[in-house]
Amino acid sequence: MDTAACGVKRAMIEHAERRLLLVDRGKFEVRSLQLVCALGAFDDVIADAEPGPALAAADVG
Repeated sequence: MDTAACGVKRAMIEHAERRLLLVDRGKFEVRSLQLVCALGAFDDVIADAEPGPALAAADVG
């Protein structure tokens, strides 16, 4: 599902000078209906815990 909010977020990420993702451990290993971008689109990811082995080994493209 692609919403207007996703489009706005993508535009903001595309035009940002630096791309940071701030996430809590509750988002790890959870599927969502919306994908804004791949983790690889961010310059830095800040989290309150290390991801599990499956996510840490994933291709973040």
